[in-house]
Amino acid sequence: MAVTFPWDSATSRPSGIDNTCLTYGTGRFSTEIDNATYRDPWLALELLVEEEEYTPTANKPIEIFLLYAFDGTNYETGNTGTKPLKPPVATMLLPNTFPLRQTAGSIPLAPFKLKLLVFGGDFDEEVRITLKTYTYREQVATA
Repeated sequence: MAVTFPWDSATSRPSGIDNTCLTYGTGRFSTEIDNATYRDPWLALELLVEEEEYTPTANKPIEIFLLYAFDGTNYETGNTGTKPLKPPVATMLLPNTFPLRQTAGSIPLAPFKLKLLVFGGDFDEEVRITLKTYTYREQVATA
């Protein structure tokens, strides 16, 4: 009989979004996460936002979308200039002061290749972003 324990340790997955400029109405793609191989059921995100020369207006959204390639090659519709026609997996609001570090966890994953799209909302100035991604699973022990 298998016994499930809360969580195994998380594995860091490179995002390719490291100190990258984000402006109004633009997006940045992460590098591919091959969950067809890893088969981790959960995703956690950490977004670091730092101001550029000017402070953007507070409470403006940065949205993070999860895009799959079910066939391993062709990704769902979404690009760096257009938001996908699906809800984001996380929405984070710009603060009054910088830097901002926000997290989102327990995002369910399907067993397919995926990319994340970080999309800048309605703010006037540019910000610099770093996205850290982690996948994880439940621990299972057999008796």
